[in-house]
Amino acid sequence: MKPAAVRDADPMLGEVEEILSEQLATRVQVVLGKRKGKIIVEFASKEDLERIVSEIIGSGPGMAPE
Repeated sequence: MKPAAVRDADPMLGEVEEILSEQLATRVQVVLGKRKGKIIVEFASKEDLERIVSEIIGSGPGMAPE
């Protein structure tokens, strides 16, 4: 079954994608496999990744500088 077909079969997955996409201000995909799933979060640059990580972990400093 293709991921889009799974989302159509379970509208909750599409809703979860929408909520996460809005919260993180980027495209998010939820993919279900037969035994496990994954969440794919897209980012455009290193700075965008740092912003997303900061959003996920809260108001902390984000990723530690190198």
